[in-house]
Amino acid sequence: MYNIAMTSHARSLWKCSAQDVVELLKNGTVTPLDAVEAALKRIECTNADVNAMCAVYADAARARALSVSTDTLLAGLPIVVKDTLDVEGMITTHGSKLWEQNVAASTDAIVAAIEANGGIVIGKTNTPEFAAGSNTFNDVFGTTSTPFDTRRTSGGSSGGTAAALACGQGWLGLGSDLGGSLRIPASYCGIVGFRTSANLVRGSDVESEAPDVPVALRCLQGINGPMARSVGDVALCMDAYAVPPSGTLEGNPAASCSAGGPLGGDSTAQTQQGTPQGNISWLECTRSGPLPNRILWTPDLGVCHVDPETVRVCKVAVDVLQRALAGEHQTPCFVTDTSVDTPEQERVSAIFAKAEHTFRTLRGYFFSQAFLDLPPFEPQPVATDTGTDDLRFSQQYSAHIAKAHPEFAQTVKPEVLWNIGVGLQVLHNTAIPIAPFSDIAGESMAVHPAPEPKVKPMGSTNLESGRTDVDIAASNHQALLQGFTTLMQEYDLLCTPCVVCPPFDKKLRYISQITHDLEGRAKINQFSNYTEWLRMTYAITLTTAPALSLPVGFTEKGLLPIGLQIVGPPGGDAAVLRAATILERALEQQGFCTGSPCDPVTTATSEISVTGCIRTVGPHTAAEAQQAHDIEIDTYFQHNR
Repeated sequence: MYNIAMTSHARSLWKCSAQDVVELLKNGTVTPLDAVEAALKRIECTNADVNAMCAVYADAARARALSVSTDTLLAGLPIVVKDTLDVEGMITTHGSKLWEQNVAASTDAIVAAIEANGGIVIGKTNTPEFAAGSNTFNDVFGTTSTPFDTRRTSGGSSGGTAAALACGQGWLGLGSDLGGSLRIPASYCGIVGFRTSANLVRGSDVESEAPDVPVALRCLQGINGPMARSVGDVALCMDAYAVPPSGTLEGNPAASCSAGGPLGGDSTAQTQQGTPQGNISWLECTRSGPLPNRILWTPDLGVCHVDPETVRVCKVAVDVLQRALAGEHQTPCFVTDTSVDTPEQERVSAIFAKAEHTFRTLRGYFFSQAFLDLPPFEPQPVATDTGTDDLRFSQQYSAHIAKAHPEFAQTVKPEVLWNIGVGLQVLHNTAIPIAPFSDIAGESMAVHPAPEPKVKPMGSTNLESGRTDVDIAASNHQALLQGFTTLMQEYDLLCTPCVVCPPFDKKLRYISQITHDLEGRAKINQFSNYTEWLRMTYAITLTTAPALSLPVGFTEKGLLPIGLQIVGPPGGDAAVLRAATILERALEQQGFCTGSPCDPVTTATSEISVTGCIRTVGPHTAAEAQQAHDIEIDTYFQHNR
């Protein structure tokens, strides 16, 4: 085996930033093989505690290190890749027993672009089954922990990538984000995760894959994107795979150095090989990009209660950002606080008031198309208080899936089956044309076209209006987009907490209830399905806007990381990167250390005490999760017939 002790620099490489390692690689201080061995050694030392890497390809990485050119952008830098993305010759299991033996025959465009720029894939990182949910566990590889307390979840669905980077197992990582899957694990693992504008990957053209899908609905595709330990490293990763920013580095933040609008730049004009064309890089945008000076701070988007300590830490960070931006501008930076500005609070609450129904409906709709080729399904009358013996809707959709795909029904976790059931529930009488497209949940999977619209309103049709749930959700989504677009014409950034609470017990499949103790008064958030507690991130997903999670502090008890969600206008990726960089630097000047990997914090005590002033509850078993979701879908079906 190669001896890592050959160079003194190599022994501490895992502590360095991606940019610093690339510089060492380019000037010959270390070799790509040094970097690969440093990453492999760190995986050996830490992975047993966090279970971040689910497959390591040491021999392939070493072979690649011997041939890669250091004249490329990344110069032989090792990276980690979520187990939903294909890398030729490596497994892609999607965290499912159904795909446990699947070996990729080709490489996804985002990975191919990074490899062409000198990146070395050292392995795959863990994900929930089919990237569904924000606690990373599955029946193939087990559960992933945050290194800050290995009893707690890393978040998800890119939890493996986040935990790996936080431990120093790699320098750059790839994940995906539909409802928060880059941002939530970044917050829970103290790193940076960026859901960028769509359509930025060189060598792919998402828009042409779904020409008949309304632009507003395409936000519910999973966006593959970057994770790293600093904002600059995230931008470096983007330079390795993304189309370059358009425009110049001066002028209006909303118009300059953007990703080209809600669906990003024109990827067809780029090549998959080599570095980004043009003279502007994403990394340069972190240093001299547009400076925002109008910030809207909201502690909760009006969608749920957020842990008070999380709100406090995030608000302090926004205050730091305000002062730092004022110093950059040499003029005041204005922050509007919705917690004290009642009109703006009502305005934000109105924009996101129907986000839960919209996301539930459209996510279910797309799940029903992404996973299975199902025959037509027409639900029958269900049990009511009058005493009919007909089957409940949950029993009907479960039997329908089991009849068509028995192995799928017996193997896949109940949360995914519920999502498909929601899609069956809302699928009737739809008037929205949906063409097949990939990456619904951030992975490449076979997708099937929607069945022909039915003439007779059925299932979850709103009988009073004659519209289906999909019709209503699409209309509500359009209103949300219009409201958000108008809002962001008045503000350069929207800042919120990234997650409703700090990392919770990894034994909970998801959070079904959070109790906040506020000065002796209990405020309770109840969540009827596994995605509801993700409201702070999926509400932003619906806006199509770029959103980044930046670590800004820790809880007082347990020192658990807290992330601030920084949101730009649609297409405003550069403004987000610039603001996040300024805040990151300002926090470092105040003594908050960002970007440094950590050793996993383990304890012999399995019992987790209350974190701060919150208590979290949730199902521990698949049976408990199925029961909760059966109740949810049956109740919903009854109330919306």
